[in-house]
Amino acid sequence: MFARRASGLLNRQGYFVTVAKVMTRIGRLLLGVLLCNVPAFSLTEQQAALERELKAVYVYNLAKYVEWPVQRLKPQSAIVIGVQGKDPFGGALAEAVRGRTAQDMQLLIRKVTSLQDAIGCHIVFFGSGPAAKMRALLDGLHTVPVLTVGDSEEFAKAGGMIVFVRDGEKVRFDIALTVVECAGLKIRTPLLRLARKVTPAAPANERKAAK
Repeated sequence: MFARRASGLLNRQGYFVTVAKVMTRIGRLLLGVLLCNVPAFSLTEQQAALERELKAVYVYNLAKYVEWPVQRLKPQSAIVIGVQGKDPFGGALAEAVRGRTAQDMQLLIRKVTSLQDAIGCHIVFFGSGPAAKMRALLDGLHTVPVLTVGDSEEFAKAGGMIVFVRDGEKVRFDIALTVVECAGLKIRTPLLRLARKVTPAAPANERKAAK
């Protein structure tokens, strides 16, 4: 029953339709936990591993629903996903993107150790690491069209764009739309609708005055 609920919701919204194919270990029941508000199991070590895989698939799907400036997505180029700090995915991200594309482009994963590395990416996930370095990188990316993603409160407070959060026993995400638009990015409506919370963007006249 849970599997049918998850599948039906995915088809209606047209988002994460291919997730079940990507997450061979997670299955449709856990998709129901994520997207249909079905109560989750207690978080065991195995569930923690599945949560990492869920986040990896989320990151992969973000590439489908973000619009970058034309000059950032050149024909026949790739969408580069960077991982800064400690990699929390344990191979799950590489598995999620293997053999798949987003916006008709292949996906590459790179390690990010500097601001220059981060600028060369389209998406950067911030894992655990020194808070001062994370803040410095986020400051440096403030007006650069790079989607920043993380899963810590410190990341959200430092100006991250999309942060994964635990909502009860579910994994969801918040979007700081003001920060996203300041960097020249646009998030498509299906992704906005799935967010737990969206911080509204500033009015156009305020954004123009701030430049």
